[in-house]
Amino acid sequence: KNKFKLILIAPETEKISLKLYLKLKKKFRLLNSSYSCTKIFSSKIKTIKALRRKKILCLDIENIKNIKKERFIIKPEYGAGSENIRIFKNKKNLELNNKNFIQKFVDGKKGSFSMLCCKGIAQVLTCNEQIVSIENNHIRQIGLYIGGLESHRPEIQNLASQICSEFKGLFGLIGVDIIRCNKEWKVIEINSRFTSSYVGIKSSYGENVLHEITNFYVKTVLKKKLKINLKKINKIYF
Repeated sequence: KNKFKLILIAPETEKISLKLYLKLKKKFRLLNSSYSCTKIFSSKIKTIKALRRKKILCLDIENIKNIKKERFIIKPEYGAGSENIRIFKNKKNLELNNKNFIQKFVDGKKGSFSMLCCKGIAQVLTCNEQIVSIENNHIRQIGLYIGGLESHRPEIQNLASQICSEFKGLFGLIGVDIIRCNKEWKVIEINSRFTSSYVGIKSSYGENVLHEITNFYVKTVLKKKLKINLKKINKIYF
């Protein structure tokens, strides 16, 4: 029987996206990344380990014993957005569990990009700068400058192509969080699903980009080269 097509958009928190994937794939043809890719990228820890194996630049996991005076952040392994991400200046009375991990705090330019992926090929659609708030020891992404990192498109496209060529199960609209560190872009995490940046695409890049996304999901064919033109940088808040 022909299965109805479905795009699954679900948070990684408490493995919700993974649980729904396994249930829904029995009844629908999911227009999503493969289950193996979803399993890797729903876990921030698995993501980092997989990227390091493939020699793709990313923020590494730190051992609390090696943290000295520098600031560091604690993240949950499974979480969506800025959920439960905290910043610390010392490790006194700090207790970790197997659901959290530590990274050094990098005070660099933070951004994200969205790309269409299919069979190892990536086409970058948007290059955005993130608006981040630090309050009461919590780090939150509160908005985006859609198109704010457009000047870095060649570097970002190279990174996108590297990711997709190594993880050929990535499919559809994918969001990647990145940070500028020592003049290089490093991956923070990869969201194998639609992300909040979709909201500002039309106002910054025009209807043609939205049309390309829709056309891709209808025909499941990725053009070899898309014409992407930034009309104006727009600020959006979540």
